[in-house]
Amino acid sequence: MDTALVKDQIEVTRTYEVDEQITSAIGESKTYFTTHDFLKAKVSIINTGTKNFRYAICHTEDPREIVTDTLKTNESYEQAFDYLPEGPYIISYLVEDEALPHDITLSVKVVFVEYT
Repeated sequence: MDTALVKDQIEVTRTYEVDEQITSAIGESKTYFTTHDFLKAKVSIINTGTKNFRYAICHTEDPREIVTDTLKTNESYEQAFDYLPEGPYIISYLVEDEALPHDITLSVKVVFVEYT
């Protein structure tokens, strides 16, 4: 169990749902995870090897995007979600404007945490 101090609270990591390095051709990649009602989902995305890419997080049964943005080279996104509805989610990544041949390289983590 990992811990880290967050805003005067201790963050306790309960389980890793996703911990992957993605390297793929230009285009779209996807990562899937499932939330549980009693734990918060913390999502981290780091762009380590492309000029920029667009990412979106959404519930697979409700296609409205929860988060959508673009990350440039060496930028990152991290968010702990307090109240995601329970169920399956998808994180999609899209790279369109790189010169060929170029690979998408990014790191994605989804962990379930509690704060004490």
